[in-house]
Amino acid sequence: MLLGCIGDDFTGSSDLANTLVKNGMRTTQYCGLPQADAGADVEAGVVALKTRSIPVEEAVRQSLQALEWLQRQGCTQFLFKYCSTFDSTPEGNIGPVAEALADRLETASGSDAAALIGEASAVVDRVILVHEREDDRVRYPALLSSPHHAALLTSLGYAHSEIMRIAGLLSMMTRDLDERAPDPSLTRDAQRAIERLVVLVQLHNRQEDAIAGD
Repeated sequence: MLLGCIGDDFTGSSDLANTLVKNGMRTTQYCGLPQADAGADVEAGVVALKTRSIPVEEAVRQSLQALEWLQRQGCTQFLFKYCSTFDSTPEGNIGPVAEALADRLETASGSDAAALIGEASAVVDRVILVHEREDDRVRYPALLSSPHHAALLTSLGYAHSEIMRIAGLLSMMTRDLDERAPDPSLTRDAQRAIERLVVLVQLHNRQEDAIAGD
C-alpha cells in the first residue's frame, strides 16, 4: 500500500475513495478500524471512521490506531480527510486529530525541519500575507457598506485576524531557529503554527468563495 487515508466520516471517505479509483489507483475503503491486513494489490487504503462528532480523546485514539494500521501496510504517504462542512468550534476534533497525526509522523531531522519551516514562513510572507493585506485595503471596506454581508464579515474578520496573528508568531519563531541545531520545542511550536495556518486559510478561502458566490 502506497497511500493511507483516514476519514472522519463515511460519506467523505467514500467520495475520496471514488476519486482515487477514478484516477487509476487500486483503492479499498475500510469502514472502521480494519481487523486484518490489506490485500497485496491495494495501492490506496481509506479507513473510514466516524470521529467527527465523538469526544476529542476518542477521536484522536481511533485516528492514531488507523494510522498505525496503515503504517503496518507499508504506506509512505498519508492524508487526513475531514468533513467538508469544517467543524471549527473550540470543541471540534479536526485540529486535535491533525496535530496528533502530524506529531506521530514527524520524521524531518532538526536541520531539515528548520529549512522547511523557513521555506513555509517565506511562502506565508510572499503569498498569504499579501492577499490578506489586499483584503484590508479593498475587500473589507467594500463589505462594510453591505448589510447582506454583515454576519459573514464577522467570521471572515476573525479568520483574517488569526491568520495575521499566527503568521507574525511564525515569523518570530523562524528568526529564532538555529539552522544547525534548532531547539526541538521551538521547532514543534513552529510546525503547529504552520498546521493552524493551513486550516485557517482553508476556512478563510471557503468564506471568501461564499461571498463571491452571492
